[in-house]
Formats: sequence, structure tokens, C-alpha cells
Amino acid sequence: MRRKSLITTGLAGLLLLGVGSAQAGVIFTDNFNNETPGTPSTLTNFNITAGSIDVIPSGGNFDFYPGNGLYVDLDGTNTPGSPASTISSKMLFNPGTYTVMFNLGGNDRGDGDKTTTVSLGGTTQSYTLASNAGFLTESFTAMVSGSASALSFTEVGSSDNIGNILDNVSVSVSSVPLPASAPMFGAALLALAGFGYAAKRKQAATAA
Repeated sequence: MRRKSLITTGLAGLLLLGVGSAQAGVIFTDNFNNETPGTPSTLTNFNITAGSIDVIPSGGNFDFYPGNGLYVDLDGTNTPGSPASTISSKMLFNPGTYTVMFNLGGNDRGDGDKTTTVSLGGTTQSYTLASNAGFLTESFTAMVSGSASALSFTEVGSSDNIGNILDNVSVSVSSVPLPASAPMFGAALLALAGFGYAAKRKQAATAA
């Protein structure tokens, strides 16, 4: 009986280890430091799907938050319209629960309050920052269900070429649903262990 218990415990541990490997860990990061300063048509890890953005270089008159490398002004130059911009990650996130983290700064140019919405799956968060709000760290938990989803940032309202500042985007896995077949697979493993143990007991009884 003790041996069967050890086998069962070991298999259960392997299953739990498999679940653990599907949890936790940063799976997406972007600090925009590999971009070319200016008004690009696309970014390394994001598509620009509405309006325009500016990649702000280090140093100079527009380096509003020195020491942070390159970052993105979410209301770019010379592209009128509403919304001012939307950028969507090229990476799609499968069903699961995620933690989204990023830095968001006020426009730092004396303009009015600016609102940025951030969306992943069925979760949308809205952030309204004053010009002098500073460079803030924001985070929220997002749930994706059904089909895979992109992470998007939208600068709300009509463009006036002055937007909130975005940097240091990351997405971490909180949990990923097990495949529907996982419980059946685990049950099959335990059944096989039971059959193996029964066969060995029968062999031992016959030998005796």
C-alpha cells in the first residue's frame, strides 16, 4: 500500500509541476530603446493602428523624463484625427490571466489633461493625467478568454500633437487554463499506476 501511495503522490506532483510551469513569468517587455527617434509608421513590438506617435530621443528639448532612454509620446506629429493614436502589440496573448505594467507620464508641456486607455482581452483601464503628473508606474490584471488578444494603448480625443508619455511596458502571466484534456490525462496516469501495482501484487502472490 505504501508503494502505491508513493506512486500516486509522485504522479500528482508531476502534474502539479506541469501546471506550475504554465504560470508566472514575464513574457513581453518593451522599453522602446531600440526604436529610431521620430514619427515612425510602425514599432518593433507594436503596430500603429490609428493616428501617430513620436519616439522621443534622450537629451534635447523634448526629453521630458531624463534618464529613461527612449520613450513614446502617444500623440504624434502631423496626424490629425481622433483618437490621437492607438498602438497594438504584435504579440497576441492566449486565454489566461495577465499582469500588465508600464510607465505613463504627463505630457509635461502645460497642455490639458490627457486620457490613455489600455486594453487586453476583456479588460480596459483608463488613465487621465495632468501635464505635471510625473512619470508613474501603473499596473492592472487582465483576463483573456476565447480568442487570443493584443495589448493596446489608445490616446483618447482629437490629436493636438501633445500626448501622455509611455515607456517600459511588460506583461506577466498570472495563470493559464489547463487544456481540457489535462484532467483525463492525469486520471489515465493514475489508472496505469494502479494497474501496474495490481499486476506486481498478483505476481508476488503467485510466486508465494
